[in-house]
Amino acid sequence: MIAGLAVEALGLVTLSRIQTLPQAVLAASVVVVGTIVIWPASTALLTRLVPREAREHVYGLNFMLLNAGLGLGGLISSTLVDLESVASFQRLYLIDALAYAVYIVVLLTLPRGTGTLADAATEADGDGEPRAGQRPSWALVLRDRTLLWVVGVSTLAITFGYAQLEAGLAAYAVDVAEVPVRVLGWAYAANTAAIVVGQLVTLRLIAGRRRSSLLAVCAAGWSLSWVVIALAGATEGWLSAAAIVAGLGLFGAAETIWAPVAPAIVNDLAVAELRGRYNALHGMTWTFGSIVGPATAGMLLGHHLAGVWVAAVVGGTALAAVLFAGLRRRLTDAQDGVAARAGDHAGRPPGG
Repeated sequence: MIAGLAVEALGLVTLSRIQTLPQAVLAASVVVVGTIVIWPASTALLTRLVPREAREHVYGLNFMLLNAGLGLGGLISSTLVDLESVASFQRLYLIDALAYAVYIVVLLTLPRGTGTLADAATEADGDGEPRAGQRPSWALVLRDRTLLWVVGVSTLAITFGYAQLEAGLAAYAVDVAEVPVRVLGWAYAANTAAIVVGQLVTLRLIAGRRRSSLLAVCAAGWSLSWVVIALAGATEGWLSAAAIVAGLGLFGAAETIWAPVAPAIVNDLAVAELRGRYNALHGMTWTFGSIVGPATAGMLLGHHLAGVWVAAVVGGTALAAVLFAGLRRRLTDAQDGVAARAGDHAGRPPGG
């Protein structure tokens, strides 16, 4: 995490000094390199810091705070940035880099040994014996057919869900539904509010319920949210605006299910030695979705095929809901989040 934070901070400092397009591409690439190191390590660290039964809660709280930070960061940046002043953007990037440096200091001051594999090595299998160590390798990860199923369906859900929020949604709202651009601000505010306000409530509601069913409900909720958003194209005036705001708020409510449940399944599938790789592979769903999703939206909406785009996002997330429901037969009760925690399998050899 420290290495990733340092690289991303360097990228942000570089962004504040760019003069040409190639420099911008290079600086952005450095930022991405740091990001892809931070997230798998961060999730694995959280997993090792809390008992197994608390993972869903810590993932959910982390997601809630992340979105609160995004909202607060947006407010702060809007007060600092002046479109007529390059220096204001430079200051913003430098302040952002400083925040990463503060995070590094926090990590350096944690008690020695925090989050090391030795802390997780005492997790027991169902027979009460500590798990035998395995030499980490991608071959072991890729032999886990259940993980590949989770990653594949997650990619489908992200591509036609999350990945459409920044590209497809904005284009549909403004160009097809013809709502004022300011409505998007209210819509994203509704999305953030649903997450920040609803996450703690969701954590109570999902406790002890099957994770496969919860992910199916999440994807179905995203499908329904796209149906509501699509109504904006069939109505006018305040009804169109209301559909966009309500739809994105509903999407945020479903996100509060995804945040604690998806990483909990992935980390319960993995033995401790492979958790970083499991999280990294699952994190690739965001990379793939963030490339294919906006490209698909641009192609369809750019060619005035709004109806096809609506069918794709509604159908894609609905299909993901069906496939997530089928995940139940691939998981043990413990991995599905319903078995008693004591003495249950926290993981199993990949390929099972």
